[in-house]
Amino acid sequence: MQPFIKTCIFTLGFLVCSTVIFAEKADEQNKSARKTLEEYNQAIRLDPDNAELHRNRGVAYKKQRLFDHALKDFSRAIQLDPDDAGNYSNRGNTYSKLGQFVRAIEDYDQALRLDPANAPAYYKRGVTHENFGHPRLAMIDFEQAINLDPNYAAAYNNRGGWSP
Repeated sequence: MQPFIKTCIFTLGFLVCSTVIFAEKADEQNKSARKTLEEYNQAIRLDPDNAELHRNRGVAYKKQRLFDHALKDFSRAIQLDPDDAGNYSNRGNTYSKLGQFVRAIEDYDQALRLDPANAPAYYKRGVTHENFGHPRLAMIDFEQAINLDPNYAAAYNNRGGWSP
């Protein structure tokens, strides 16, 4: 058999094996995610007014890119605990993923009113400003994130990519 054909057969076998392994891993992750959501669903059935459960299930939905479900849970968490800045940040993250930048910024603004020392909220609002086409506002937020947390590498990275 010619070396080229041997190489092709080897490469094809490798690709087939890699695809099977990837599919099995993806299936395991999907089962794990479904199990996680089932657990949160049960917990919420038992304690429907627990803001933390709604927030956590919202995070699980967001990880699965089920953004509409995530928004509902984050909104419910806010309704149950309007003084938790994390709930607003999570909903802002989700709005940002959906390209709803105005809503995202409104939620980050509220998170920062509740917790003015929240460096990640400044950073995420900065990223949202950047995506919305407001680089100067983004720069201000990256600067503030760095002022609050001098070890915030992502804020330095985004600030370094900014040019007036």
